Amino acid sequence: MSLTGGSKFILTGGATNYQIARSLRFRASNSAYLSRTPGGAGNRKTWTLSVWLKGDAINGGCILGAGTTATTDSNFLAIEYGTGEIRLTTAATLLRASTQQFRDPSAWWNLVVKCDTTQATAADRLRLYANNVEITAWSTNVNLAQNTDTAVNWTEAHNIGRRATGTGPLDGYIAEMYVIDGQQLTPSSFGQTDASTGAWNPIKYTGTYGTNGFYLPFSDNSAATAATIGKDSSGNGNNWTPSGISITAGVTNDSLVDTPTNYGSDTGAGGEVRGNYATLSPLDNGGGTLSNGNLKFTYASPAHRACRSAFALTTADKFYWEETIGGSPGGSSGIMAATASLTSYIGDTGGYGYHGNGNRYYNGSTAALGATYTSGDIISYAWDGPTGTLTAYKNGASQGNVITGLTGTYFPAVSSISSDSRELNFGQRPYAYAAPSGFKALCTQNLPDPAIPKPSSYFDIDTYAGTAATRTKTGLGFQPDLVWFKSRGRVLDHALYDSVRGVQNDLGIVSTAEASQATGLTAFNSDGYTTGALDKLNGTTATNSFVSWMWKESVTSGFDIVTYAGDSTTNRNINHSLGVAPKLVIIFDRTTNRSVWTWHTGLAGATYAVYLDDTAAQTNTGSPWGTGNFSSTQFMVSQGTANVNLSGDNYVAYLFAEVAGFSKFGSYTGNGSADGTFVWCGFRPKFVLLKRYDSTSNWQIRDATRFPSNGALNEIYPNLSNAESGSVDDQDNLSNGFKLRRAADEQNASGGTYIFAAFAESPFKTARAR
Repeated sequence: MSLTGGSKFILTGGATNYQIARSLRFRASNSAYLSRTPGGAGNRKTWTLSVWLKGDAINGGCILGAGTTATTDSNFLAIEYGTGEIRLTTAATLLRASTQQFRDPSAWWNLVVKCDTTQATAADRLRLYANNVEITAWSTNVNLAQNTDTAVNWTEAHNIGRRATGTGPLDGYIAEMYVIDGQQLTPSSFGQTDASTGAWNPIKYTGTYGTNGFYLPFSDNSAATAATIGKDSSGNGNNWTPSGISITAGVTNDSLVDTPTNYGSDTGAGGEVRGNYATLSPLDNGGGTLSNGNLKFTYASPAHRACRSAFALTTADKFYWEETIGGSPGGSSGIMAATASLTSYIGDTGGYGYHGNGNRYYNGSTAALGATYTSGDIISYAWDGPTGTLTAYKNGASQGNVITGLTGTYFPAVSSISSDSRELNFGQRPYAYAAPSGFKALCTQNLPDPAIPKPSSYFDIDTYAGTAATRTKTGLGFQPDLVWFKSRGRVLDHALYDSVRGVQNDLGIVSTAEASQATGLTAFNSDGYTTGALDKLNGTTATNSFVSWMWKESVTSGFDIVTYAGDSTTNRNINHSLGVAPKLVIIFDRTTNRSVWTWHTGLAGATYAVYLDDTAAQTNTGSPWGTGNFSSTQFMVSQGTANVNLSGDNYVAYLFAEVAGFSKFGSYTGNGSADGTFVWCGFRPKFVLLKRYDSTSNWQIRDATRFPSNGALNEIYPNLSNAESGSVDDQDNLSNGFKLRRAADEQNASGGTYIFAAFAESPFKTARAR
């Protein structure tokens, strides 16, 4: 069933799914906003806002502003992005500024603000939630006085997309916006957690609205008027007048099918299927200027700067997108690998593009392709993943293949040399020219369903306080086959237990030989595990907090545990059950305290290794992997000086294969900047392990359970017994990967090369920004 109207319930397969048909783009470049002045005063003390947001929070912008006389607290209120944080501002006072950083422009998220200044408890008068999780960490936290009249629901101007004073323009997207007059509601009135994916999803609000309450679905795009695009669908008739909003076909069309809900079918016309759409990414930008909801790229000096989209193209995809050329096109567009330099033109190493001069530029080479193009032309691309072919089009006519036979993952990309601009359409509005048969828009609805829709069914994390007594972890939802413990507050070794070696068999990392611990992990349960009082995984002191990372052994999750007895032979093949080649292999000697030899697909080759218990750079000394056979059925060990197959010693190997949407094993190069390298994973990471491999460096683990908000993700070091590090803004976990935020040798040195292993919280298809 296809929807052209507003948000509706659709009964599908016995489940009720709420569907949002459209969003509204606010272009700061066009001073876009909606305005309304209530005709009568509502309840200024008690109200609730719920809104879905997407866009570039880094540059700031007002979501809702009320009041025009910026002289007293009661006359002005703005709910807005700061430079990453969420802020609530009155005329004279900054009330709230979140420590949590909302720096993910590539997915939708839900903000709920509830106000009731009649509350006796000061902290209850103003509370904010992101995706149903209350925001509690604030760099500024000023409580409203009891019974304060705010500007919301007053008879002064209210604006959406800027302050009512005319400042703070928003450049981004808004969908499904409510203000409820007279009630302080919780997020459960507007959303619910999907049991099958764990994602926070919108639901239909069924309550009352009050005098000045409203509901804006932005679903009627027949005109840019208060009675259509700004229509209040609450029944109150509290319509909003648009300014700087266009519904005209083409690059200025601000009524888009980019929404928080995935549904619909794609015929190749564009502007059809609903879901989260690709945009260009300010987190993966070499220096051009992004605007218009991250769909416009404009030249900015110096030349030879590129920007990638946040949406990946893989060998399973057949996608189509367009761009409208502005100015004199001195650059090119096309696709880039994640490792391609953003400070060079598309077509240099790792890039493949169509230039304004008519040539194709591919991986450092140049050849004639087709016609030249200039301002006003529409250039489009069709990516045929199964054949690795990128075809370029000018005004609907094929210009030939830019490249064919590619393998791996690439991203739509643009670059500039002189005063040109490019406006992208990934299908969030109708195409100027229909896509070739079988090619689709870059939308999460068109992504394949992940093999693991809810990653916590196979990997999860627990944080807890030690009890110094028997403790049972429940509620996990699966039997863990590997549990890795670490004290967060004390200098104690790591502790690893697995179901193959059996209970009570403890492996450290700093001290690796297996030891029987009667009070260690004593049971692998169907819904968790049980431990005794062993100090390093359940002790109690003033700093007795712990973390456990838990994996389920399964072909589905790409994880296998193999034990073997050493026999001192060379080039020994050992069977595993993954069914595909592993990307990460970690081997512990159970008998003797030795180095923890580790192989990773991102190292220099199949014969290289790093040590999980050491800072050393990669090495191929000792030949631990022999000739390097890592196949779909076997892995190789070789008894040189590496001691991974010594006769008389017993070993355990943990093997991980890559599962799309659940796990990713790769490499990246640091840029030595606080605006660090972005690393695509295809999911929102819950756990990231990384190591610099071209130089000495500690291993690092960051996870989204110990620190669920961006802005501070403390490290734990696998090669050290240290407590977790202090709070440092090192890394953001985003809807499609992670972004390094500090210039440091251990994670983002300029030119440094790193390997990483990441496990998902949510696959990108259903992930929310935060």
